[in-house]
Amino acid sequence: MNSLTLIIGLVLLLFSGLVVFLFMFMHLMVKIHPGELAVSIGVRNDAPIVINCDGYQVFTRGVIANRVPRSAPFTDIIKMDIRPLELDFLVDRADTGDGHELTLSAEAEVEFNTAVPDNIHRPVEFFLGRPRQEVESTAAKIITSNIRDLVSQLNRDEINAALPELAENALVTAEADLENLGLLPRSLTIRNG
Repeated sequence: MNSLTLIIGLVLLLFSGLVVFLFMFMHLMVKIHPGELAVSIGVRNDAPIVINCDGYQVFTRGVIANRVPRSAPFTDIIKMDIRPLELDFLVDRADTGDGHELTLSAEAEVEFNTAVPDNIHRPVEFFLGRPRQEVESTAAKIITSNIRDLVSQLNRDEINAALPELAENALVTAEADLENLGLLPRSLTIRNG
């Protein structure tokens, strides 16, 4: 009876140790879904460990499937939504070159620049921990500012006749400002409001 109790006790101890190990292992792994970027921030002053949703590694020591290992027990993993931004906004009361005010509506598609490893730090630096609405608002403000600048150089008839060209020029001029934040403009459509 003592040997049976000892065997049962050892099996239970082994089983409970396995459960604790699996729990700790799962706690040390963080699931990354498509369209997410994960940033591991440690307690030391090391550079953050960044892994994008496809398992592409930047500043990291390893990825298992689509799970990210924590670099140390006391690190935080912060996820960031990097799906493309679909922007729909108004350029209200834009002053034209001939002294009139126009209201234009615009639609834009902007993506996070995560394809090149050296560029991943930019969107992380500017937008990590910020709500998606703030990212969308920032991109829309940059594009709106560039549209206003172009509209101020044209008269109302020139604007109405060349809305596609205006959109193309606004996209080109906004590109540098958006790229500084780790964003890439993909398309822009402008219509009379």
